[in-house]
Amino acid sequence: MNKAAARQEPDVRTAEVPAPGVPPKRQKLAAFLVTDDIELWPQIGAQLPGRLNFRQIDSLGDLIRANPGDLPAVVVWDARSSADKTQDLSKLQGHSARFAVIVLDERESEWTS
Repeated sequence: MNKAAARQEPDVRTAEVPAPGVPPKRQKLAAFLVTDDIELWPQIGAQLPGRLNFRQIDSLGDLIRANPGDLPAVVVWDARSSADKTQDLSKLQGHSARFAVIVLDERESEWTS
């Protein structure tokens, strides 16, 4: 290998090791708004900090199909249109114990146990 080629190739061994005293790069935490209400997104999305990777998903089924259960995430679930809130919440919790779930519902709504 000539000197020009040696200068262009990165040294993989040192590229992976962070410099002393430099914190590792933080990944954004995944967050999901599960709703089919298009008017809810602007109300919630505008209030979120930049350290969240926030996406809107139409249904709990779509969320479960699209995301592995082993990754932590914040889930804001709009439960107002759910026919069986208890069963839906149970499915969500069964998919991942690493989801922090926030449920949005109407004041008059009743949950069954």
